Amino acid sequence: MADSRSLLSIADKLHVTLVRIDPHGETTLLSSQHIEWRHVLGDTNGHFAKSVELFGVGEESKVIVGVLDIRLDLIPAGQDSSWIPLAGDVLEAQLDLERSRRAEIERRFLLYAKHYWREFLQMRDEHKDRLVKIFAQDEKGVHRCVCSFVCPLKAGRLLDSPQHAARFVTALGLQRSQPVGGGVRAEIWSSLFAFLAVNQGECESHAVLLCSLLLGFGLDAYVCVGTKGRGTSHTWVVTLGAAPETVTFWEPTSGQRYIHQRVNPEDPPSVTQPMNKYPRSVLAAGHCRSVQLRSVRRVAMEGHVGRGDQVDQRSVA
Repeated sequence: MADSRSLLSIADKLHVTLVRIDPHGETTLLSSQHIEWRHVLGDTNGHFAKSVELFGVGEESKVIVGVLDIRLDLIPAGQDSSWIPLAGDVLEAQLDLERSRRAEIERRFLLYAKHYWREFLQMRDEHKDRLVKIFAQDEKGVHRCVCSFVCPLKAGRLLDSPQHAARFVTALGLQRSQPVGGGVRAEIWSSLFAFLAVNQGECESHAVLLCSLLLGFGLDAYVCVGTKGRGTSHTWVVTLGAAPETVTFWEPTSGQRYIHQRVNPEDPPSVTQPMNKYPRSVLAAGHCRSVQLRSVRRVAMEGHVGRGDQVDQRSVA
């Protein structure tokens, strides 16, 4: 068994979700909570008990929906004579250090994002109308960098190929959040665990899950934010192939793939251009970027696939 100091380095928290299933089988997410489990390392017998307040999701993120009494047991710490618990000051010092590091990373990224956005607006006047996504709100009402929603997921033997992963994501239901009293729809990017707990979510959640699965298969995948017909916001996934010109769009809610074919604006009129088969009239994703910060994994923050760029449709087998 690993000693207490080795376990202290595992910073991943327990993610607890509370769902409600009505008589018709409809699943609703009531709460999504992260719990720090490492307090159990400070007990001689490896036990830890605590009452956790569960907060709602979305517009009810500040409302307490219940209290959960939890008890954590570290096995076989209680029966292992060699188990040495951590001193309380050591545990608190580690947690304070991680919080300060996280705060510093978020501060640095915020400064980077402001600098990036200022330069982006200075490039062209029309950039102020571009749909560029840098921060998004999760199910707990916390605004996070969009990069932090994506992480490589290896499905192992559950999914045989990227095509199977695309079909799996399309099997999850599409649900749009509706604000209380009408008005503009509240856009929520659910965490992967919360999304899978209810088996339904918004288009953004489908795209994040599909991108994470494609990264697990070793593909160079990015989440793209843009628009479709009539200027409606839309989110999908793009993968870059080994060849520089090989770009594939993945629809996360339908399982279809579209091969992107660029049109050279310098070609004379006599040159036959490929026909546009993509079902969207406008795209706003193309320049996908990775931000080199420790807290950032992947982001597709801006782009300009214009009306003249063509894509060829491919269905996922």
